[in-house]
Amino acid sequence: MNGAGENRVDRRRTYTNEELFDMILIYGEFNRNSAKAARQYALRYPDRRHPTRGYIHAVAQVLRRTGSFHPTTRPNGIVRQIPPARVDVVRQRITENPHTSIRTISRDIGSNKDVVQKIIRKYLGTKPWKRRTVHKLQEDDFARRKTFCDWIVDRVSCYLKCRIPVHVFVYIRF
Repeated sequence: MNGAGENRVDRRRTYTNEELFDMILIYGEFNRNSAKAARQYALRYPDRRHPTRGYIHAVAQVLRRTGSFHPTTRPNGIVRQIPPARVDVVRQRITENPHTSIRTISRDIGSNKDVVQKIIRKYLGTKPWKRRTVHKLQEDDFARRKTFCDWIVDRVSCYLKCRIPVHVFVYIRF
């Protein structure tokens, strides 16, 4: 199984071992059919939180692979360490081009994108982000737009060696 199911299990560690055990028993009772197991769990335990079928499947996969509901190490008992050289390579790539994507970095250095993301978050202390377009002007946008227009007027004036009349630039407030 890929890491997606395991992340889902780790993220919701608020289930007790008893609840997880009951999920697995019902999952086995319904011949590994997670949809039926989720419905039956909700019927048998109406006072508990009800897991999704995907969550029950993920718990079963992690239990099957590691032998534990909450594994802290890899199946062979070895904790995976990221080499400092790999951290340095990722740091260098981000410094060279801060707008590059995690996928591009992982492809270039021949590493898994989850490892690159872990390096960026844990070792470099930052979070990857995407630029987003906002379609609504905010309250402070007028002041920033005016400052930008003034800056453009100064730059263009210096470049053309002449003074551009300020009324050419229109300040619009929405």
